[in-house]
Amino acid sequence: MIPALQVHRSEIARLCGRYGVRRLDVFGSASVEVEDAAARDIDLIVDFDRGSRQRTLPCYFEFKSDLESLLGKPVDLVELDAMPDSRLRRSIIRSTGLTQKVLARAVAETAKHYGPTGLRDWLLIDAMADGRLTPVELHEAHEAGKAEVDALRARLAPGPVVAPAADPDLTESIDGWLELAAANANPLTLARYRTHLRRLMPEGQPFLRSQLTRKAVEAWYAGLTVTSTHADLTQRTTKRATRGTQRKYLAALSSFCAYLVKQDVLEANPVLSIEWPTAGVPRCRYIELAEIEALVAAQPEPWATFSLLLHATGMEVSVAAGLHARDFDFSNRSIHARGTKASARDRVVFVAKWAWPRIAKLVQGLAPGDRVFPHVDRWRSRDAHNAACEKIGLTNYRQHDARHTYAVRAIKAGASFEHVALQLGHADTQMVVKVYGRFHPSQAERIAWEDRAAALDKARAKGRQKSNKSGTGRAKGTRRAP
Repeated sequence: MIPALQVHRSEIARLCGRYGVRRLDVFGSASVEVEDAAARDIDLIVDFDRGSRQRTLPCYFEFKSDLESLLGKPVDLVELDAMPDSRLRRSIIRSTGLTQKVLARAVAETAKHYGPTGLRDWLLIDAMADGRLTPVELHEAHEAGKAEVDALRARLAPGPVVAPAADPDLTESIDGWLELAAANANPLTLARYRTHLRRLMPEGQPFLRSQLTRKAVEAWYAGLTVTSTHADLTQRTTKRATRGTQRKYLAALSSFCAYLVKQDVLEANPVLSIEWPTAGVPRCRYIELAEIEALVAAQPEPWATFSLLLHATGMEVSVAAGLHARDFDFSNRSIHARGTKASARDRVVFVAKWAWPRIAKLVQGLAPGDRVFPHVDRWRSRDAHNAACEKIGLTNYRQHDARHTYAVRAIKAGASFEHVALQLGHADTQMVVKVYGRFHPSQAERIAWEDRAAALDKARAKGRQKSNKSGTGRAKGTRRAP
């Protein structure tokens, strides 16, 4: 067997587990020692688990691609079940030692029993990967009983078999999880992930695998509290976490557990076995234009223009705070909103016409790389917003509600769900319809509005006609003044 397969046997076994492969055999030049074996392709026989949900055509090509990346050379991946009965197929079967179909299936089941999706007996898996043990030998020992399998392990072990840590410390995997998540999240989001997880696994203290039980997770999220601090650091308020906050913490823990499953640290994700807090009724607090203008007027700069931008675009606070002058397109009143929460959040938004002059005035004169709001962050802008709401008597209106205000006003004006979804950064219209669908004008309302508009137009037209007659007509016999 070529060295590449021997060196990477553990990684190959893990790939098999990931893609639902119950058997992987070597044939051709890779299975024997020949002079130029290292320069040749690697020929492998793959048998996917027929009951696996992963068994799809893309899975076949992804498995092949991952093998090629790991081994650094082309891989020919053959599925015997997909091959017609031919001399080549019979030759391949003979080269792997499996000439009987019944025996082949039995051996495959034995390999699965000890493989990545079964007992994960890495000693036996590695021995099969490097050619010291054939699947048929393992099957025969398995059929003979536990004593034979133990004797097989003793023969294959180079020394005393060292079992993996019986109860590993899960906190040692946190950094690896965050490094993987960094590809799809910004630093601020990663910091929140770490904070969420550290509420269950405090810094500086080990958290063993045996501690991660369903009851422990349920007790943890049920007792969550959140503390808010005023900008001047003089006021701190602690209260029980809302269901939405509980779900965010559970989502972070579930992502971490999914990572541990892939790293073979956990057998399964325990967060998926608990009953999550039900999602509450979606919030939809919005205000009208007069209230927007009052709210903006009650704030000093730069908070006033920042609040105006939020209401005129529906952008997220953190995205708006990070805008640069180069993100603005003056030709069509648009802004490149570089959101990172999901791929759909990186989009182009349009600024409402009524707010554009004031926003454009702020950006004009800035260099492309200048930040538009250099001293604005989510915390100070929130405090400025809350102070303005208190000043004008606007209750129960959060800074995030500016997104609701934009969406409701747009839909009431007849904007499509698709437009609103793109503006807010949603991947589809599902959430838009769920939260704002009741504000969409019905066909009957549209017809009624058109009828009222037509009646007003007709009345105005009659008024103009009367005005024209009275202004231009003269009594009979009168003369124009000199």
